[in-house]
Amino acid sequence: MSTSNKKPYKLGLVLSGGGAKGLAHIGVLFYLKELGIVPDAVAGTSAGSIVGSMYAYGTPLTEIQDFFIKTDLFNWKKRAFFKPHMTFKGIINPISLKDDFKTILKEDDFEACEKDLFVVATDMQNAEEKVFSKGSIVDAVLASSAYPFVFSPMEIDDIIYSDGGILNHFPLDVIRNKCEKVIGVYVSPIRTYDKNELNSVQKIALRALSLKGDKEELHKLNDCDIAIFPQDLINFNTFDTHPDKLSEIVDVGYEETAKHHNALLKLREELNKL
Repeated sequence: MSTSNKKPYKLGLVLSGGGAKGLAHIGVLFYLKELGIVPDAVAGTSAGSIVGSMYAYGTPLTEIQDFFIKTDLFNWKKRAFFKPHMTFKGIINPISLKDDFKTILKEDDFEACEKDLFVVATDMQNAEEKVFSKGSIVDAVLASSAYPFVFSPMEIDDIIYSDGGILNHFPLDVIRNKCEKVIGVYVSPIRTYDKNELNSVQKIALRALSLKGDKEELHKLNDCDIAIFPQDLINFNTFDTHPDKLSEIVDVGYEETAKHHNALLKLREELNKL
């Protein structure tokens, strides 16, 4: 390959949003680690930005999994009860989660990451996507994960940000042209709802938001060298909180990645030649 055409990164990893289903990303990473496949750039939205940031920072995968379970991150009802940070903009102010995240991301700066990291959020004032790649990792991740109606928006440098999934649920475009190869992980399969599940304004609004993102983002998987899309996640909820459920979600990600074993071995060979 001509050096003039060489891209900055050999392998990029793109992690979608998905709430608790984002723990499947951890299972994917466990399998990649077993094969000795190590991305050098990571792009993530929402839950994908949480897992992606900790992975890029160099946090052991077992610690990332423990973080989700010990902090009970997706139990917004519990957090609203024990930490009454409710505002008119959302049930929980993301600032209340800063200390939790800093137990992992101790040196809170993108430059401290072992791998280049790109975190996607939505600029609510200017109606545009924002890609964070410098400054505070924690602030960027909290902005990217500020799920509407549950978390109030995150303010950074006088700009209000909400969940990156509003505009870019699967941020492949952020790194596709910078990487020779890309592994994409999409953890938001579309499931049918019983009419009794859509029994509040909040649930209907969240359903509408997720449908918009899913329909527009799924086609991006075709542009990945390897696309991992765990359909079994249809059996889990965005805000699953029980530790056993969260562990099962990790297992689903691992098992789905195992289905791509031969393709991953071929990819590893190709990467070694670059």
